[in-house]
Order: sequence, then structure tokens, then C-alpha cells
Amino acid sequence: MSEYDPAELIALCDSLLDFGEVTENEAYNLTDWLNKHDEACLHWPGEDLVRPLQEIWADRKTTRTELRRITALLRSIHKEWTKIQFDESIKRAHQEVEDLAATMPPLEPKLPPFNLTVQIKSHTQTDVRYNVDLSGPSCTWLSG
Repeated sequence: MSEYDPAELIALCDSLLDFGEVTENEAYNLTDWLNKHDEACLHWPGEDLVRPLQEIWADRKTTRTELRRITALLRSIHKEWTKIQFDESIKRAHQEVEDLAATMPPLEPKLPPFNLTVQIKSHTQTDVRYNVDLSGPSCTWLSG
């Protein structure tokens, strides 16, 4: 059994928000789409839209308050969908890293070689210097 994918309904809802407030015509188109897609009405976000849309059409007149309520609902659906998508992308990224790490051979931690030798003064003893060779790396004591 496959899970319901709300992507088509989400795309429709997002397109209704493109111009700000939802119009009566857009609310009607959303209602019409849901009437033609029964399964969408049984799953999020369709199940959250059914009752408010029914309330709009129940008295056969549409008010600004009802349209603002639908607009707010569509915005909250958009916000929730964005969070769901973000969470899923994080899960996929973690899984990809785990899968990749499982195929990598263990490595010994090792600094890359630098062909550089630097003389450093001791911070604890006066007149003492060290030659620090970063190509090794190694460090030798020099008398002052």
C-alpha cells in the first residue's frame, strides 16, 4: 500500500497564495479540486480544508472573513509543509552520510605535509627556541 502524496494539493494551495488573499473564485477552484480528488480529503492537508470550505458554501454567500480564514489556513499549511520538507531533507542527508561513512575505509588521522620549518621562541623558558618542521611534523630543541 502506498502512502498518500499531498504534493499536488500543496502546489495548488501555494499557487492560491501567489497574489496574497484568496478570492471567492480561487476558493471555489480549491473546493472543486477536492471534490474531484476524494482521497485528498482523507489526508492532510485536504482533511483540514474540507470543513472550512463547506462552511463558506453552506449559506451560499462568501464573506471576506471566510476568505481570510482560508488564506490563513493555506499559509499555515504552507508553513507546515516547508517544515516537513526540511525535516525529511535532514533525515535523507543523515542517511546518506551514514551510508557513505560505512563504505569508507578507516583512516589514521594525519596532517598533510607542509614543506616549512619555523623557529619558535619558548613561552616558558627564556633564550630557548625550537625548530618546528611542518613537513614531518617534528620539533627539535635549540639552545639559545
